[in-house]
Amino acid sequence: MKKKALVIGTGSAGLIAAKELKEKNFDVRIIDKNSAIGGIWQSLPWKNYTLTSSKWVTEYGCFPMPDDYPDFVTNEHMLDYLESFVDHYQLRECMDFNVSVSAIERDEDGTIRVLTDRKTYHADYLVVSSGLHGKPFTPKFDGVENFSGETVHSSTYTDPDHFKGKKVLCVGLGESGVGLVSELAQVTGRLVVSSEGVAVAPRVIKGSQNPFDQMQFWKIGRFMIGYQEVLTTGLSWFYRRIPRFLKKLSITANLKFYSDYGVTFDEYEKWFPKALIPHHFHVKFWTKPANCPTGGNLTRTEAPPDDLFYLLKTGKLIPKGKVVSFDATGAVFEDGSREDVDTIMFNTGYQPGVSSLTFPGGWKYRHLDLFKGCIHPSMPNMAFIGMVRPTIGSIPAMAEMHSRVVAAYFSGDVPLPDESCRLATIESENRRHRMEREHMHDRFPHIYFFDEWMEQMSSIIGARPRLRDHLGSLEDVRAYFFGAPMPLRYRIYGMGLASNAKQTYLGRVNRVWGSAFGKWAFSTVLIHFFIPYLLGLGLCLWALMSLGWSVFASVVAGLCFLLAYRFVDLFRYLLEKTVARPLAILVGGFFVGKLRKERPDYENPAVFQSLN
Repeated sequence: MKKKALVIGTGSAGLIAAKELKEKNFDVRIIDKNSAIGGIWQSLPWKNYTLTSSKWVTEYGCFPMPDDYPDFVTNEHMLDYLESFVDHYQLRECMDFNVSVSAIERDEDGTIRVLTDRKTYHADYLVVSSGLHGKPFTPKFDGVENFSGETVHSSTYTDPDHFKGKKVLCVGLGESGVGLVSELAQVTGRLVVSSEGVAVAPRVIKGSQNPFDQMQFWKIGRFMIGYQEVLTTGLSWFYRRIPRFLKKLSITANLKFYSDYGVTFDEYEKWFPKALIPHHFHVKFWTKPANCPTGGNLTRTEAPPDDLFYLLKTGKLIPKGKVVSFDATGAVFEDGSREDVDTIMFNTGYQPGVSSLTFPGGWKYRHLDLFKGCIHPSMPNMAFIGMVRPTIGSIPAMAEMHSRVVAAYFSGDVPLPDESCRLATIESENRRHRMEREHMHDRFPHIYFFDEWMEQMSSIIGARPRLRDHLGSLEDVRAYFFGAPMPLRYRIYGMGLASNAKQTYLGRVNRVWGSAFGKWAFSTVLIHFFIPYLLGLGLCLWALMSLGWSVFASVVAGLCFLLAYRFVDLFRYLLEKTVARPLAILVGGFFVGKLRKERPDYENPAVFQSLN
């Protein structure tokens, strides 16, 4: 007799969870409080929303998005994709809509009862996929109750017309906030944005269509000294121990990679990142070319520019730090300044939908209590999917991976450790998470580095790529070390293989890294990777052969060089600027002509993430 599995939620997480459980021969039932599938994609009223993760990172690895979808899909595309997914895997017959869950209880035999406003559901296994976007969250601020103007949450935003001519304060600047602010900037009388620090990343590499999230993850980077500096094109020197004038010199030059609009070092220092890739959650924007009258949006060509640098330099956005308090007509900021405003928009995110549910034993949902971020600590037949997110990457991709792991545990294909082992693992992983991500652990324990997390989770089900399986050709090796952690990467090996997955994956990696910019970036990474080791080896050989030092002394000299390169920021900065960077620029000269030919047509953009 089939075991019964109940899934709460028909968003992108609940649907993939149901599909994976169904393929493991569970009798699956899916319930949702709404009248249609889609979750946040169905309920979000914003007319012009566009995802910030690229197509190949957002899709399910088992069900690729159509080639004719744009590189960054819209809300409409996402709903269409989910509808096609449901039909393809015949999930519609498993669904009950307009069902609100009131409580979850446990029977004496360990099975689960889910109490709803329609009936009580009984299941052997339960997956809660109510999502991260539940109830809109508004922080408490001193005096906000005295504000006489309008206060709204961005979850209710549809279009900018309502805000025409008004003085608007946006509190918070998350991923969706950048696109929202760009729309408001075109119509408001004055737009003030309160943010404690904006960590920025382009959607695509400036002047190309290469998606940033397809190029930022290199497995080789784990063995690379100065990975951060190469990845951020030098912006991370802002956080290194070098003199301020060198930071200013470097960042002023490197900001050109991000924008053509001349943001100064002082402006950058005052308002931009408190952290850089991959150490923090980032907002993504379309870089606006200086020679393009419209924006750089390659999905919605009619959309206004959301380039934060452009908005700042053209006065369309007034940057402010943290709000200290509100009064009847405005807000006071941490620098002592005050702004009169008509409307306050809180772009401050959501509380997880699971936070309103009642669980057995009075347990309250807490991410840090979960085994592998998904299994209930004492109820191994209860899991939570769609409750983690990446710094840069996609929630659907992580939901798919968690679904595969949970289905493997529930079916017994992967043995689940006993409770004492699970609790010990939870404690050790939380301790490591705090050590590695101290600034994120307490406030954002559910946010992970996308590539590391995907690799770790895939190893549970035997789907993690191995170097020995990628030695067939140079393209194979490149895919292993430079290929993005898109879901398809983890459908090549282990459980849940997808047909032609490896061939398709290699084609995609070649599409990204085989373009002119991709080849230049590939060369740049290799130069920065090998330079310190080659210089260290050169010093060792010079000391041995020219100075007559002993082998031991020569090796020590080479090792000291590498240690200085690794730990002395000023030493690494000088060598990077005088050796590695000039070499990379010299190599780039060979690609200038092809780079110009690859510049996108901003009026009629082609689809980059397509193999046709």
